[in-house]
Amino acid sequence: MSVIEELARENKENYELYLRRMTENMKHSTKGFVPFFATNSKCALDVGCGSGVMLNALLDYGVEKVIGIDINNEAVNKLKSLNNPNIEVYNISFDEIDKLNLNVDTIIFSSVLHEFSSYSDTERYSLNPIINAIKKSYEMLPVNGKLIIRDCLMADFKDRYKKVLIKFNNKEDSKWLYRFKDEFKGFNNLDIDMTIDEVDDSYRISFAFLKEFLFTYTWGEGSWPREIMERTGITDIDSWESMIREYGFVIESVLYSKEEYEKYLSSKVDIKWEDGSTFLYPYMNITLVATKKM
Repeated sequence: MSVIEELARENKENYELYLRRMTENMKHSTKGFVPFFATNSKCALDVGCGSGVMLNALLDYGVEKVIGIDINNEAVNKLKSLNNPNIEVYNISFDEIDKLNLNVDTIIFSSVLHEFSSYSDTERYSLNPIINAIKKSYEMLPVNGKLIIRDCLMADFKDRYKKVLIKFNNKEDSKWLYRFKDEFKGFNNLDIDMTIDEVDDSYRISFAFLKEFLFTYTWGEGSWPREIMERTGITDIDSWESMIREYGFVIESVLYSKEEYEKYLSSKVDIKWEDGSTFLYPYMNITLVATKKM
């Protein structure tokens, strides 16, 4: 059993909360644009389909047939029980997708590729599981087939070591900053400053540390056991684009977003750069649409 399956089984309530939050995220963020990019697809594959909200949205946008795969058996069984003739779902990992012999023209990874890396048994927090998924997608897709990726962004290198001051409106919430430092392992083997300095009623930390912390803190206590396992900022903008191009795709469009974090965090924290200048929430997510041309 994979780590991610164990997490879901250990705390079923938290996993169901996670699925509900992902559904809401689909409605109120740029994640909702993903089905639009697949409008001309005849058969789309949603990798990590979860509650099935993306599958239904794809059908609403005119995709003729949708296929979902997920490693959580309970989520797959719930979708199967709906008996929708236009939806096929399988309890299988993307590594094993060849067993299904699918014929799809669009492959979608919506906020799951960082999980491939974070929960890998052999290459945890490496880019290799993501690279392998991109390669396999190229092999599966026909010429002019489409790859759609929405995922998270690491801090840009030029800003990674800058310092910010974060102040929690609820002082008790500062415990999450220290807990994150103690429990999060995703910065292993990376040159990231994890220092926390108390400055009056604020905390001085590096921008790279802040950005990864916000990914986890945003989701709240109920999602903490799962989010603390995931290095969401797996790589930066340039690396996302270069990986996709290197393995045979032509990028058609790129969309950046940060709205979820402004929405959920504005009432919880006050952030500014160490020099006192205004802090603008950084782009947290990237959506890339690419086509296989040969």
